[in-house]
Amino acid sequence: MYLHVVALLLFLTHEPCLGEFWPPLEGYVEQCVLIVKAKTEVVEYGMLTFRVLETWKGKYSPGDFVRTTPDGRFFAGQYEHGVDVTDGQEIVFFFTRQNQLIEGKLSHHSTAFPIRDGKITYAATSDSHKATFPADEFKRQILDLVERVEVEVVPEKRVKGFSDGWVCFECVSEPQWSPNGESIVFTKELEKWGEGNGTRRKKHEIWITSANGDNLKRLAEGWKLFWSRPNLLAYARRTESAESAAERFAQVDVETGDCTDLNQMPVVPPVRFEWAGQLYSVPDTKMHSEKVVDVAARDFYRRFDEQARRLHLRLDDLEVRGGVVLVTRSYIRPLGGDSSDIVCLTSDDLGQNRLVVGNAGQPSIAPDGRRLAFVRNGALWTRKLEGLLPAAATELPWE
Repeated sequence: MYLHVVALLLFLTHEPCLGEFWPPLEGYVEQCVLIVKAKTEVVEYGMLTFRVLETWKGKYSPGDFVRTTPDGRFFAGQYEHGVDVTDGQEIVFFFTRQNQLIEGKLSHHSTAFPIRDGKITYAATSDSHKATFPADEFKRQILDLVERVEVEVVPEKRVKGFSDGWVCFECVSEPQWSPNGESIVFTKELEKWGEGNGTRRKKHEIWITSANGDNLKRLAEGWKLFWSRPNLLAYARRTESAESAAERFAQVDVETGDCTDLNQMPVVPPVRFEWAGQLYSVPDTKMHSEKVVDVAARDFYRRFDEQARRLHLRLDDLEVRGGVVLVTRSYIRPLGGDSSDIVCLTSDDLGQNRLVVGNAGQPSIAPDGRRLAFVRNGALWTRKLEGLLPAAATELPWE
């Protein structure tokens, strides 16, 4: 009897049974890191495995799962979060980060939608969001939503080394689109410390990835990134000597991976733009150890600060493309803790148009003005900007 009660409680806590538990399809798609259509393959002893046929959001990689078969099929239990299938039946799986046993790995799906007679029912237990679609129409709607929502490209990682007692974080910063708009370079900050002894180690690495997260590759060790030529990325690196640690500069060819030292610090042009009828010139300070702001820039930040009730704008996160100005706005939450949004300033007012909300910052606009790369919670994200920015990009420093 006891076992039957436990089984019933587990069923009730895992299956959505009230309408308010179901988000609209658009909200659910945005939460997901992976959506796939798969085919059921029953193996020995009634275990279910699923072979991925199509990927609708994210990138399917067996290495991202806690457990798969040697040929890349993942596991799920019958009647687990919507699974109710027979051998050979097709089914759509939604995966989020919220119900995983191991951080950075996928151990369970969030919900699954079996395809029956060519149709899929979304939110079957919901009073307000339940809907039945032809499978092709369901796929089309999801692909359309994926085109509009934000996509996590490179996640933050927290790995605990049980053997040596170290905890390691890998956080993304400094995202920048390549001049051809085909890839994104960024700095990966690696920080680790020993539990109990307070010892900390920290270093920065430069990585490059395609816009969808494929072809992730390490380029060099360094930070403070700046494109000096279409294929050449300048950066700062730290050198250790017997006397002290010093900062030096180098550049890397992103195609070949060849690194060369630079004899002097790269010249980084200031960011210039017009806003509210006034011209501003903000020095790019990433190659300097101290922030330097001219009078016009101080006036710009003071005016916005007064209008925004003393919300803090981060100078190093200023991004300008085609006359549109993006800044990162930091603030304190009403219930405690801090957060940040990416704000788009219009030309006719202080325009607190929150473009990206929720711990977002460090915006970088693609050269064609149609996509945005940014950092959220230590991970690299992208989103489309169709209709917001003009197609023309600002002048590149080598032109």
